[in-house]
Amino acid sequence: MESTVLSNEVFSTVPERHFVPPTVNPRKSCRSFTRLETHFRMLDLALTFIGLGFNKTSRWKKLVRIAMGIFLHLFFAFRFSVFLFRVKKEHFGLDTGVFIISREVFVIFIWHLASAKMENLANLLKCILKISCYFPNLGSRKWDRLFYVALLSIYLFFIAVTILMTCVMTYSEIRNYIYITLFGTVLNSYHSVVVFLLYGAFNYYILVVSLTVSSTYIYACCCLKKMLTTCSQRLKKCRTHYDVELIYNSALKLYSVMEQLESAFSLCVLFVTIFNLLLAFTSFFYGLGYHNLKNTRSSITVGVVSWLIGNATSFVLICWCAFEVKGKLLNLKKRMQLRLINLKYGEKNARKLDLSIFDTASLTAGNFFHLTKSFPIAALGLSFTYGVLIVQTLNYEDPDEDQ
Repeated sequence: MESTVLSNEVFSTVPERHFVPPTVNPRKSCRSFTRLETHFRMLDLALTFIGLGFNKTSRWKKLVRIAMGIFLHLFFAFRFSVFLFRVKKEHFGLDTGVFIISREVFVIFIWHLASAKMENLANLLKCILKISCYFPNLGSRKWDRLFYVALLSIYLFFIAVTILMTCVMTYSEIRNYIYITLFGTVLNSYHSVVVFLLYGAFNYYILVVSLTVSSTYIYACCCLKKMLTTCSQRLKKCRTHYDVELIYNSALKLYSVMEQLESAFSLCVLFVTIFNLLLAFTSFFYGLGYHNLKNTRSSITVGVVSWLIGNATSFVLICWCAFEVKGKLLNLKKRMQLRLINLKYGEKNARKLDLSIFDTASLTAGNFFHLTKSFPIAALGLSFTYGVLIVQTLNYEDPDEDQ
């Protein structure tokens, strides 16, 4: 039986008592630490079911991670084999097939990048736990409910999409889908069950991996945002220079956590962004009728719309939360400058508080793009614009060839 206190360094972290000011209620601080620890256990469990995780002491979790990692790679190999079979049978062109399979390659890229960054994620959560005692407002029943509902909705969403895609198919569509997916196999029974399992595996592959990684990033951003908001509220009550210096030290710690968040998730966010743009372009490609949907028109329509809604929502939330974190930090910097002016802080002492360091903070997608509120709109617009050009190029016919 797994012990209540995990031996992993993420969960064995003890709050730094010297960091807690006397104005903070010790009971609330301890409760906040305990709730965050529970949240991180649940995050580790969610990551375990996609073959990832940062708790290396549990034996059954290791086995689940290995099994899920093998499943994801075997399923990708299966999808690649189906792609070759369908190209050979001329169900779609090679150019269309390459585009479709490249979308699924990025899921494997996201998984491997997240796997390589698990140690960085463990250090990030360790730092959040260390400073959680200073921010008792991190733990609340409302925050707990929102967290658990968000994690549970990932799995409910993929199950609902799978059920809808199976239910809207006719009997002839089911038989055709089995034929083109199982390399020409014709089944005499259990057609709906087989289609449900195939769609379930595919939706798990397409949706759960990227949404779980995205949710982990969004959760870390929300924690940072709440802590920065608390610092701003406490800054209003500062009456002495010493109080401002305490807030400044807290802000420096949060800046360090922000840097660790960038280190752990920057590349993952980049590939999640590319994956979302490919899904958006897929929806656009299907919507214009450039892909043959005669055999599974209704189910593919449901799937494409669901994939677009689910992943686009996570993409927008990633950019929104990252932008809010940076905005809260810069806002805290401005408030500190104004408070120092009001307290008539001396120039010599002001130099000790290097507020310009906060200007260097940024949350990016692989250091290629800054995550802002307008970035999803610009990215989707770019995808649709160049998507039209690509589609028109693929379907261009030289009039001289007909003569």
